[in-house]
Order: sequence, then C-alpha cells, then structure tokens
Amino acid sequence: MEPTRRPALRGSAVGWERVAVLGGLAMLALLIVSELLPGGASSADPPAAILDYYRQHHAIALVADYVAFVATLPFIAFVAGFASMVRRLSDRAAALGPVLVSAGLVGFGFELAATSIEVALASGGYALTSAGVVAILYWVASRLFYTSVLLLGCFMTAAVVAAWTGLPALLRWAGAAAAGLLVVGSFAIADPHGPLGSLYFVGYGLMGMWMALAAVYALWPGTVAEVEAAA
Repeated sequence: MEPTRRPALRGSAVGWERVAVLGGLAMLALLIVSELLPGGASSADPPAAILDYYRQHHAIALVADYVAFVATLPFIAFVAGFASMVRRLSDRAAALGPVLVSAGLVGFGFELAATSIEVALASGGYALTSAGVVAILYWVASRLFYTSVLLLGCFMTAAVVAAWTGLPALLRWAGAAAAGLLVVGSFAIADPHGPLGSLYFVGYGLMGMWMALAAVYALWPGTVAEVEAAA
C-alpha cells in the first residue's frame, strides 16, 4: 500500500536524524571560527606575494585549513539527516534526495581537495619549491574551491526545492538566497578580485545560518513529517 505523506518538516527528525542534523549547528559554529581568522592570499597575486604569504602566515593558514577538515563530518551528517527527513515530505522531495546528497558531497569533496593542496603548501611545501610552482598550486586550489562553491549552490537549490512545502517562508527564501549567491559567486573563478569575488562569502555564511535554522526547525516539537502506512 502506498504511504500517506504529510508535508511538514517541523519536528520531523527522528532516531539517528536528531543527532545528524545537529551538524548544521556545528557548521555554523565552524564558519564563525573561520571568519575570525585572517584572510589568505589570492590566486591573482604575483607568485612572490603568494610565497611570502606562506612564509609569514603558514601557521594561521594551517589553522584555517584544519577548520575546513573538521567541518567535513558535521556537513556529511547534516546532509544525510536532512535528505532522510525530506524524502518523507513528498514524491518530489524523495526524487530530489539523491541530487542534494550528490551535489553536497561532491561539492565538499572539491573543497577538501583544494584544502589538501593548501595544507601541503602551508606545512612546508612552500619552502621546498619555487615561487612559480607555489603560485600554480595555489591557482589550482582556488579553481577547485570555486567549483565546490558552484556545487554547494546546487546542493542548496535541491535542498530548498525538495523541502519547500515543509519549510516556513523564512527558511524558504533564506535558502534560495544562499543558493543564488553561491552559484553566482562561483563565477568569480574567472576573476577572484572582481565584483563577484565576495558573493560566495555571503552565500557561505547564509548557508551556515540556513543549516543551523533548519536543524533547529527539524528538532523543534511540533508536527512530525512521517510516512504513515495507508489503512
């Protein structure tokens, strides 16, 4: 018999999902920590400037990179928990579940690849090669990162569309804004110093706030969005 769906996300987290969606709160905390750290170099800087940055700030660069690594587990947990919840909202949500999971995990994978290159440089790799090689590696890392921003924008788009009927207006439009800023900001790959260069920062912050609010909403006592067997 086909399940009867009740489209409401409030209080819908059950079982392991209640722990998994807490990853949204952890992501917001880690994003706040990362914003408090000094900014890094730009791939548009001259090779000598990038090398000089690592010589002077390699310790801070490592801290920022490790924050990104630590964020992996809570992000994966949130994506898994959220996808599990929204599949109970509607057939459309269930169909979009694999899309949001794939976009989220692949997008974060690109970010981890970029971070791995930066860790290698900050850990001492900058001292083992020329300024030109350091600049090339940093350029590759920045392109991987902006690709991850695009994919995370796709993740946010799929997540918001899938959960649209089960979210309040604030979360609907905040999620849509985060998705748009991430997608548009990803085009800064062509010109990191251009007008689009700062959009992904805003999009990232908004994504973190959306994940935290979505986690609270899913845990807040209320109507449980569960799939009930039809009588």
